[in-house]
Amino acid sequence: MKNFEVQHTIRLYDPELIAKIGRAYDVHGKEFRNKNEFMTYLLELGVDDLMSTPPTSPAGTAVPPAASLDKLYEEVKNIESISTETGKYLTTQFKKMYVHIAVMERLLSSLYNMKLGDLSGEPPQPHKVEDGFFDDLPLRFEKIIMTLEQRYGLK
Repeated sequence: MKNFEVQHTIRLYDPELIAKIGRAYDVHGKEFRNKNEFMTYLLELGVDDLMSTPPTSPAGTAVPPAASLDKLYEEVKNIESISTETGKYLTTQFKKMYVHIAVMERLLSSLYNMKLGDLSGEPPQPHKVEDGFFDDLPLRFEKIIMTLEQRYGLK
């Protein structure tokens, strides 16, 4: 297959655009071999910019990169705000849950120890119950907790 050349001719009717292109060529013209190479480069930039717009944009409406970045920045800020608030909420809920579990653990330990004493023939005295005499977690349960924490890498 032979190499072939495709040519396109463009007509520019906007005097401001023509002036902008002229000014850009005055500034950057020395970087290119000729004006055709410069114009080709400008077209490549325009196509790249157009292709960088989201595919959900309506046809023919190119979003300027600065506006896209501002929108993206705002979205990231919203996501950060939501995740920060969610993190605060979850931390509070975790602390509340920890408090309730600690109370339940003490209560269950107390009930277990009181029942164990009752089965041994030594009924618990009310002032000892209120003073927390039976609140300690039985040793065998402490060992179970330590074993499981080590297994799951929690200590």
